[in-house]
Amino acid sequence: MARAGLNVALLERGAYAGAKNVQGAVLYSKMLADVLPEFWKDCPLERAVVEESLWIMTENSGIRLGYKSPEYAKETPANCYTIIRVEFDKWYAKKAEEAGVTLVTGVTVSDVLKKMGR
Repeated sequence: MARAGLNVALLERGAYAGAKNVQGAVLYSKMLADVLPEFWKDCPLERAVVEESLWIMTENSGIRLGYKSPEYAKETPANCYTIIRVEFDKWYAKKAEEAGVTLVTGVTVSDVLKKMGR
């Protein structure tokens, strides 16, 4: 949206983007590459995921389908990666700022709406 000329604000409750995030995640490359081509060159990625599983569950049983291959890690970019969200969020917020987004830290959406009288 910022690249299209709109005024965009990214609100972060913490002191910096990702400050309140304490988890990891799996990042699928296709979607991020659509927004940031060649993201893997400087993105804080942990490791390529080389095994994927799908569980089909019933009330009292389950079946697992899976695929594992070291070839997943050889693709550039790999299909998906594990990430530490705090580091990723800082990096992604920086990319947003580079595209023209205004990062506002230490606020919540409720704070902003109150200031706007809503």
